[in-house]
Amino acid sequence: MIRRLYHFGDCTVDVAARELCQAGKRVPLSPSVFDCIAYLLEHRDRAVGRDELVAAVWGKAEIGDNLVGKILVKARRAVGDDGVRQAVILTVPRFGFHWIAPVRVEDVGSDDPPPDPVPVPASAPERPRVDAAVPEAPAATGSAWRWKAAAVAVVVVLAVALPLAWRFVSHRPPPAAAPAQASAVPARLAVLPVAVDGNADDAWLRLGLMDLIAQRLRAGGIGVVPSDVVVRVAGDSAPRESERALHEEAGTDRVVVASARRSGAGWIVSAVLRTADGSEREVEARASDSVAVGRDAADRLLRLLGREPPVEEAEASLSLAEASQRVDAALLANDFDGARRAIAAAAADDQATPELQLRLSQIDYRLGQSDAARERLERLLPSLSAETAPAQRARALTGLGAVALKQNRAAVALPSLDEAIALLDRLDEPESLGHALTGRGIAHAMRAEYDEAGRDFARARIAFELSGDAHAAARVDINEGAMATMRDRPGDALPLLERAAQRFERLDAPTDLANTLANEVDARLALLQPGVALAASERMMLSMERLRNPAERRVLLAARARALAASGRLAEVRALLADLVQGAGAEQESTLLGEARALQAALDLAAGETTTAAALSRQAVAALDGAEFAHARADAWQVLVRALVRRGEREAAADEAARFAAWAETVQRAGVLALARLAQAEAADGETASGFYAEARRDAARSGVPRDIAAVAIATAQARMAAGELPDAADAVGELARWADRDFDCALVQVRLYHALRQRDAWAAALVRARGLAGERRIAADLLREPDAPVPVGRAGTI
Repeated sequence: MIRRLYHFGDCTVDVAARELCQAGKRVPLSPSVFDCIAYLLEHRDRAVGRDELVAAVWGKAEIGDNLVGKILVKARRAVGDDGVRQAVILTVPRFGFHWIAPVRVEDVGSDDPPPDPVPVPASAPERPRVDAAVPEAPAATGSAWRWKAAAVAVVVVLAVALPLAWRFVSHRPPPAAAPAQASAVPARLAVLPVAVDGNADDAWLRLGLMDLIAQRLRAGGIGVVPSDVVVRVAGDSAPRESERALHEEAGTDRVVVASARRSGAGWIVSAVLRTADGSEREVEARASDSVAVGRDAADRLLRLLGREPPVEEAEASLSLAEASQRVDAALLANDFDGARRAIAAAAADDQATPELQLRLSQIDYRLGQSDAARERLERLLPSLSAETAPAQRARALTGLGAVALKQNRAAVALPSLDEAIALLDRLDEPESLGHALTGRGIAHAMRAEYDEAGRDFARARIAFELSGDAHAAARVDINEGAMATMRDRPGDALPLLERAAQRFERLDAPTDLANTLANEVDARLALLQPGVALAASERMMLSMERLRNPAERRVLLAARARALAASGRLAEVRALLADLVQGAGAEQESTLLGEARALQAALDLAAGETTTAAALSRQAVAALDGAEFAHARADAWQVLVRALVRRGEREAAADEAARFAAWAETVQRAGVLALARLAQAEAADGETASGFYAEARRDAARSGVPRDIAAVAIATAQARMAAGELPDAADAVGELARWADRDFDCALVQVRLYHALRQRDAWAAALVRARGLAGERRIAADLLREPDAPVPVGRAGTI
């Protein structure tokens, strides 16, 4: 494997090994100091905002300046720098830090010893001057850069919440008489992966037998941690390490440690039941078939635990049972190709059974083949009776609901999920019930039925806790966080998302972590924290490498594009959007295309390309029709109105603004109403415009979301400056001071105001901030020229 070394001065940094060497000797560093050095080094092409650095190093934004300062002192000292010379790490006033020392990059094999450091000239570039040319951003873009978070939140959550929505906790109908209160038994026992002594074809038994024993124990009334949770927590660790990890993550107090070996033509399984106090009891089973021996071992464990084995009315054949377990073992390992091969290798009659057809549907769904999954489930559903196969019918209905949600058809999903929940309420399947409730909660949230969604999420969390699935419970946190963002409460979303991210990091669940971070990106953008959002998106990109579903990857990449746009990295945004538009399916991913076109429209409007901006935003408004996309649609509509105004089509702009406002009234969300009033103001003149601006400010204040407040204040300030009403403009700009050190649009409008007021010192300080935040966004040339003598501001309107 190739690893990258960074050489500067007499130092070498090996990020993969987390080592800094100076003159060939390792420098001991705390994790925070090393992370600080590594992040600045890897992003040396630009200045890094203070909030972005804090998020990258500590994973949260609430870190005091004193601690940040201490870490920077230690980081500079470690690389031979100090706060006076700043030859390596430069402080960018009121913004952040910039690695400015020359660096030589070297890629070496992982088995090669690190080469001796090669001195690199330590001459630093000149510090930037405030009169240097910087790309310009037209002032009237307002909040066009701030992509509405809630628009994609639900779509992202779908990729998280339901990938195992119809994973099979039990592969057969429940027994005629389910154990009393079995569903109320918390999962405190875990079955570890089985140690297998056999040939290469027996490798599937490691997870297959584990899952079979776990299912059998669960069917006998024992609370057992779901197998996918065990795989995520235990991984390839030794039994003792796995036991400790499961105790910490899933609250287990007992584990089953089993081994299987061939004996002649048959199998022997030894299973040890180990309790928290270290006591052990062992059972042994022998049979000619691997599935039969697994069932026998589980039944012996049940008797050891004082339970009778379940009585099956219609036991599956051994060939079907083995095929099912082979498929499930492959799915537990995320080996979708192996799962398909296991089904293809089964007998023709077995392939047509509901057991394997349901599994094929699950594979289709998880690979992003939603239409194939839906068609298979619709063919299968009539054969699954609520009386004779309630569990299988419930899973098929949950699957249909999941597909409909992924295609943004909440109204279609609800009847299927309602019926599934009604069936599962009567069965002992808390994990399946939890997934169905999660799906219905998402459907309600997409329809802005937040009270109903909250109740379903609360019930889902209880069901997952009963099943011992801490991972799925963390997914509920993501859904509730996404819903909080949709309800204009991004601050409430962050604790839920941070808790879920910590859980997924501990469980080594990169796909779920990536989706959680995508939701965090949107919440951070709504709070005007673009640097922290960018850092979250970079963590997301690292986490999504193992994600195979191309549609889900595109949703995550859309979040990355939003973070890049908010940080001014426009070339990367355009390249990413081009890939998204080219790869997305026109029908299946119409909303994703709508989101991409809306962001493209905002970029084009900022570049003065009003014709394409109008065309793209009009397409986006048509595609983003739904309560769950209200903020995104509002942004697109605002871009459309502004494009028409700039083209001189004021009558058309007023008509669009009126349609925008009529729709916003039906949505009844303060942030959306604020943007609609803003569009009406920009399409109107005189007193009419002033009235709309006042309404927009009231609605934005009622929303309380920094993104909405800033969008209205920026537009109001620009309108007042254009009219020469500098006192009123100063009032609006005053609202933006709290965000001007981290948001480009807020900083830029300050530059405009202070330039118009001819306040040289304030202008110079504001310009430094804006330049540090601009990225590739342009600042008008006239704003770079020093203003003339100051202009006094009077409340009577005289200047």
